[in-house]
Amino acid sequence: MSITIIKHKGNHSKLIKFLLGGILITTLSMAQSQSRIVYVEKVNIEFDPKLLLKTNQIEKSFINRVYTPILQDQVTETIGEYLKENGYFFSKIDSLSIDINNQRNRASLYLLVNPGKPLRLRSVSIENSDSISNRPREELIEIFSAYQDNIYTARMIDNLYRSLLQYFEEIGFPLAQIDTKNIQFGDDSDEEILIDLFLAIEPGDSVNISYLRFPNGTSKSIPYFRKRLRFKDNEPYQYSKVSRYDQILKKEEFIKSVEEPVLAKDEKGHYFLDIIFEENPSTTFDGILGYIPPPANSTTESGYFTGLVNVGVRNLFGTGRKLHIFWQKQDRYSDEFSLAYREPFVLGLPFHAALGINRLLRDTTYLEWKYHFKFELPLNESLSAFVKLTGREVAPDSLASRQLRLPQTSSFFTETGISWDLRDNPKNPRKGIFLDISFSFGRQKNKGPTYLIIEDSLSTNETLQKVNADFSFFLPTFKHQVFANRIHAEIISNSTGIVRTPEQIWFGGATTLRGYREAQFTGERVVWINSEYRILLGPLTRLFAFVDNGYYLKKFPEESSGYLTGYGLGIRLTAPIGLLQVDFGLEKGAPFREGKIHVSLINEF
Repeated sequence: MSITIIKHKGNHSKLIKFLLGGILITTLSMAQSQSRIVYVEKVNIEFDPKLLLKTNQIEKSFINRVYTPILQDQVTETIGEYLKENGYFFSKIDSLSIDINNQRNRASLYLLVNPGKPLRLRSVSIENSDSISNRPREELIEIFSAYQDNIYTARMIDNLYRSLLQYFEEIGFPLAQIDTKNIQFGDDSDEEILIDLFLAIEPGDSVNISYLRFPNGTSKSIPYFRKRLRFKDNEPYQYSKVSRYDQILKKEEFIKSVEEPVLAKDEKGHYFLDIIFEENPSTTFDGILGYIPPPANSTTESGYFTGLVNVGVRNLFGTGRKLHIFWQKQDRYSDEFSLAYREPFVLGLPFHAALGINRLLRDTTYLEWKYHFKFELPLNESLSAFVKLTGREVAPDSLASRQLRLPQTSSFFTETGISWDLRDNPKNPRKGIFLDISFSFGRQKNKGPTYLIIEDSLSTNETLQKVNADFSFFLPTFKHQVFANRIHAEIISNSTGIVRTPEQIWFGGATTLRGYREAQFTGERVVWINSEYRILLGPLTRLFAFVDNGYYLKKFPEESSGYLTGYGLGIRLTAPIGLLQVDFGLEKGAPFREGKIHVSLINEF
């Protein structure tokens, strides 16, 4: 048996609603007395006159819910709010019918809705325009014009007020207040209602920022922070500049988290910005220890240890200086050591300088020393240009010179490039991009041995060119989830047409192509793409799955090329002893037992 209840408009609508409500309550009471619960099976909403608005989400949100008189009110209220969001403030329910099937305990709701006429904003005016000077008044009129003739909604008005407040904050009036003084309805047309909006705007004080206040214990760092934020005493408040302060400070390695700056006033009546942040320990220690067992079928070979030590001081003497010490032993016959130092704002000038030294022993075939000096010029808080000078000495052993045809070389390179960082948090990005492009030109001198130069007809002097590009982008998907991609490309060429092994690009391993050994491949043209789907567990922690793809091409010692793929899982988490990261990568086509595991510990003290 089905019961149909219909509600119509008319002069006796209140009486009809009362009677229908009584019938509905009586019917539901009878159903409840028989211990029956009625569920909503269908909700159908139609507009008269017709609208292009979709109601699918509203209809679906009430399906399979228990039908009650309260639910009926919720349906009509939801429709009313939805119409207001789209500019229809005078809607009404023309008819509502409920079809209850007692045999199936299901109810269907049919609603006919008259949306009324939409509201359209015809004009915006300022009632107290005398309190605003001529230039801001003209610019406010331009802001108004962007919203006039639009459908009037709460969201549109919020955006209008936000635009006005940001405008005043941009010209030094962060305390401006806006009130709606009046709304007048114009002549109705056949399709819409025109309204005129009247605002009262109080600009408030013109604010100059006297100083910046930082947390206690950071007094030594204040000069560095002022330069980093490009702040000058008593400068006018500017929204576009102040709103980026927290993003600028987040990029500092020694800062853990930053709150948005707060405008405050001291006892002397001076305005200042209160900037609160939490510091990381200025010194970091990264340590990795591994053991490579001997082959199972060998009785003569022994296992050996591999490892890495990475020590960094990120805010030396509280002035933003950096010191970096690095040592790594990749396998039995290779190890690497480097030492680097960075001085920000050299002599108070707006550029940074860095110098470093690197020693590399590669498979006992050759020993390489590098020395570099780098100048970095910040163009703004996201973009910087740099010039890097590098000296390089390569000394192969006698066997490598004879068999691998490697000469002893001395070279000098000049590299120029730009770096553009728009990531919201470099430590664990949720969105943004990072781009680093550089071009280097170098001269190389072949110093011997003499027999190799004669036998291979080597030129005494050669020129090398190299292009390096690194591009990363981060796309937020769902809450606390990010799709991260890094694309890296390098090309190196030699005037002789032959790029020997020491000059080639070495890649493979934890930071380039996971699932393979460290520095397993070399090439003259190299590309790799790291793709990760990350679940962010905290400010510094994440769980992720990755797929790495790479390509290489080389002509020395023999021409070869190849496509490479690795995939796996990884996790970065905090532990009592520091930040722990574990990556498991597997080469495509390789058995599971040949997967590569990297365990790293980042301990801050």
